[in-house]
Amino acid sequence: MDILKKNYFDLFGIEISIEIKKSTLEKKYKELQRQFHPDKYSQSTTHEKKISAQISSYINDAYITLSDLIKRINYILKINNFNKDESVTLKNEDFLIEQIDHNEFIENINSKTAKEIKNYKDDIVKKLSSTIIEIKSYYEKKDFQKVWEELSKLQFYVNHINKLEGT
Repeated sequence: MDILKKNYFDLFGIEISIEIKKSTLEKKYKELQRQFHPDKYSQSTTHEKKISAQISSYINDAYITLSDLIKRINYILKINNFNKDESVTLKNEDFLIEQIDHNEFIENINSKTAKEIKNYKDDIVKKLSSTIIEIKSYYEKKDFQKVWEELSKLQFYVNHINKLEGT
């Protein structure tokens, strides 16, 4: 079916963008699932049931991807035929040093006060927000290499916040 050939943004009727409205995404997701959910086709032919299951699965994959910022940015890079160079972030010495510093902080977290941890987390959140702004700016310029480089930073900051919350 043609629906399986649509990119995820087109499927949901959403403009390709770094930021999307979650409420719009959820509303469209529910509409699509009501239309194509396999239960609706329980009395249909085996072929129709199979197609319905494929479409429903595709809708679920699209929803999961578009709901998650990192997955959404990766998907945008993919549909723009960007070939990722996995080694690029390692060439950024400043960010590499920053990663080392952040990892050392986590290793020594037991010796930190609650205020130090809060201030540190606030700093990471600011960097995360700044990185998202950079990603949007580079995307608007169609500089996908820079989007990819900043995405690597974003992934690091998100993982780091998760580590902090897990301690």
